[in-house]
Amino acid sequence: MESLKTFRSQLEAMQSQAKKLIETGLALNALFAGEETRLSREDEASSLIAVYRAIAEESQRLKRVEASASRGHSQASLVLSLGELALIAIV
Repeated sequence: MESLKTFRSQLEAMQSQAKKLIETGLALNALFAGEETRLSREDEASSLIAVYRAIAEESQRLKRVEASASRGHSQASLVLSLGELALIAIV
């Protein structure tokens, strides 16, 4: 009979430990899910930053091209105007 009580108390102790382990496992599961969400958001933020930088670089490149084209147009207009003045002066 004594050994039955011993086994019963051991079983209750093991059930208590199992319950604590389950609670701990569930808590860790929630923590890991939160960490997964945080890392996912961090990855998304990094991707958005990379896209932003690429757009900013492309925008700067287009501004330089536009400025260069504008200077070229202005120079061509100046040459054309000087040519017209030269023709008027000759005629």
